[in-house]
Amino acid sequence: MLHNVLIVQSRKGLLHLFDTFAYHLISIISNHLIKKKKEKKIKRGAGFVFLGKCVYLCGALFDKSEIIRKRFAMQVKIEESWRQQLQPQFDSAYFEILTNFVRRAYQTTTCYPPGRFIFEAFNRTPFDKVKVVILGQDPYHEPGQAHGLCFSVQPGIALPPSLLNIYKELVNEFGQPPMVMPGADPRSVGRATALPNSGDLSAWADQGVLLLNTSLTVQRGMANSHSGKGWETFTDAAIKALANNRSNIVFLLWGRNARNKKVFIDGRKHCVLECAHPSPLSAYNGFFGCNHFALCNNYLQQHGMTPIQWL
Repeated sequence: MLHNVLIVQSRKGLLHLFDTFAYHLISIISNHLIKKKKEKKIKRGAGFVFLGKCVYLCGALFDKSEIIRKRFAMQVKIEESWRQQLQPQFDSAYFEILTNFVRRAYQTTTCYPPGRFIFEAFNRTPFDKVKVVILGQDPYHEPGQAHGLCFSVQPGIALPPSLLNIYKELVNEFGQPPMVMPGADPRSVGRATALPNSGDLSAWADQGVLLLNTSLTVQRGMANSHSGKGWETFTDAAIKALANNRSNIVFLLWGRNARNKKVFIDGRKHCVLECAHPSPLSAYNGFFGCNHFALCNNYLQQHGMTPIQWL
């Protein structure tokens, strides 16, 4: 009895295919299966008979999720520990829709970051190495800036205003007081004001700071242009995976959008630090003086981890 089976037919019966062509055909079939996943009636056309979720091809039975997994395994280049955590996302219908949208966007418009950097946050910071999570919104949308790490820009690019304010807070927390002349009031001098020259935060990522935007791509000159297309579902899954399957991670939630992710995080297992966004529009409403970087390092040391070298 045939049930939940797809038979690939030609006029002469079952197709006999070489492995390479069969795999290509499976890729095409998986695309159709996703679109027809709720179809209950038999559909005939293009030489196929669709009877449900599985595929009968060249004498072998394939589960739909396995077909989709193999298909996307060839397309999504992501660090292996993250692949294991996020595989259900790659297997899902929404991710194919997202993939098709991103592919068309990159083909027809100018988008950032460059394609090789879309999953850079995951590739730089493996799942089991994450110690700190900083959440952004979407990538910088001007040429040469974005390279897959939130708030970070490529070497040689001018510091964006939010990153400049992050550096100012870091100097305030960790900068050394300058030499005080005899008789001067130390409180009137303040800390050293030298800021880092480069906006590339790759060194943070390499130490275990996941620099994750909630949307991983954007169209040139159009902030939030790829929001609501599926990236938020994907990055929410990454946050949930860390919150549920790891412990003692520091989550730095700056601004309303980031703070909304607090519902995914168990404060008994992790350290959650919240404040205003470092944007010039809000930095003076609580970001400056938050002391988050020092508090983060204190927490890491208390739990036997090496602190982050922020400067």
